[in-house]
Amino acid sequence: MLYATIISAWGQDAFHPAQHHLNLLPLRMLDESGGMLTDKMVVQIFANILMFIPCGFLLPIVFSVMRSFGRTALMIFFASFSIEFVQYFLGAAADIDDVILNLLGGILGYVLFAGGSRYLQRKHARLKLSGGNHYR
Repeated sequence: MLYATIISAWGQDAFHPAQHHLNLLPLRMLDESGGMLTDKMVVQIFANILMFIPCGFLLPIVFSVMRSFGRTALMIFFASFSIEFVQYFLGAAADIDDVILNLLGGILGYVLFAGGSRYLQRKHARLKLSGGNHYR
């Protein structure tokens, strides 16, 4: 994630960019592609979402305090915002749409965590009711 968002932005002009690119208008990417081809824009949208799915899934597994949706979403928001903040000063584009898409990916990851957790709890409860002798 660091390479895709921060390290790849480093170049000869890192920390001294000639021009800063900042988009604070939500969902602007749907109206304007910024000169990007449609295929590249679609790939970028999915990459921003996919990159944060593991965060939404793994944060509540690794840290029990993150098992609430709100805490996980807040952590993902701050992580994504921090990446965009640093990118701005490195000379890469900083875009609110990236924060929104990263948050969406994190939420999808959390939904996977919550669904898997409920499934395992139900399975555990059924095994307990049946005496725990039957594994399938």
